[in-house]
Amino acid sequence: MDKKWLDNMLLYAMKENASSLHLISGVPPAMRINGNMKYTDYDKVNKQRMEELIEWFVSKENSNILSEKGSCDFTYSIEKTNRFRVNIYRQRGSYSIIIKIGSLYVQSKEMLNLPNCIYTLSNLKSGLVIINGLSSSGRTSTATFIVDQIRQTHNGHIITIENPIEFLFKHDQCIISQKEVGLDVKSFEAGLEAAVYQDADVIYISELKSVKCINKVLDIAQSGKLVIAVMNTKDVSDTLQLLMNSSDNVNSNWNRLQIANCLKGILSQKLLPTTVNSTIPAFEILLQTTAVSNLIRENKLSQIPTVIENSINLGMTTFNKSIARLFHKGIITKDTALSSVYETNDMLNKLVIER
Repeated sequence: MDKKWLDNMLLYAMKENASSLHLISGVPPAMRINGNMKYTDYDKVNKQRMEELIEWFVSKENSNILSEKGSCDFTYSIEKTNRFRVNIYRQRGSYSIIIKIGSLYVQSKEMLNLPNCIYTLSNLKSGLVIINGLSSSGRTSTATFIVDQIRQTHNGHIITIENPIEFLFKHDQCIISQKEVGLDVKSFEAGLEAAVYQDADVIYISELKSVKCINKVLDIAQSGKLVIAVMNTKDVSDTLQLLMNSSDNVNSNWNRLQIANCLKGILSQKLLPTTVNSTIPAFEILLQTTAVSNLIRENKLSQIPTVIENSINLGMTTFNKSIARLFHKGIITKDTALSSVYETNDMLNKLVIER
């Protein structure tokens, strides 16, 4: 089991339009296709072969991390073909590998099925833009599209802080410095601290979750720089709540003021299976308006969904409206629409009434 075997497996997974390849001892290689797991017809991967693959596949540094923490992340490339995000972890006394299939190239707005507001967010000069969703929601591809648009159209310095680096950007109108956590910087926090002093105009952080990072990002965005951040939250409300909870009670007023002033937009997304055996994103979009900023400042987050619902003409949308639109276009089924939301009564009304 060597590079040739692994490359052939990955090329096969790409041909099948898989989003990930799973190698687990005791079962054949499996692929996730349109959200469903499918075993291949290849032989089972035994423990010995898995260990041989790990020995060849994992660098000494990542091997130390794997031994210490039980898992590690890194990227792997097939020259002129694709880049892959690799996660190796231990379970039941053996190793398992998950390889997420990315792309060497940033996909277009049309290929990603992104909303028109993506250009509004890409043209910002300062503030905070959050792209969020749960695992396998396509959030990284969306965030990468924004960074790539900025790279081509702005003048300045972009610094990315990623774990790991998934896309390799080329210098264009902007120069771009890509930093990998664990390789170029010790942590996301350290990367943000350093970027402030490295003349960055735009900072992209691929994982925003710690309180320290959130507070630092708010400070940076407040200072006049543009920050693009990815968060592992399910919707706009969850994202806002996490931002608001990043401050202790003593500084809560200042925290709300920072968020109200610098938050330019939240784009939440989830991938849904289509009627033609593919996937498509549905979105919930919050954009900065006077009404939104005032509600954040006054800690009235419960009223924001109503503002989104009534601001479709400004480019905002709720998940329910986005999903209903996909149903009425015949892109997804009724069952998919209903299983993708928490409030089914509202969705049922939208499926019947709205077109």
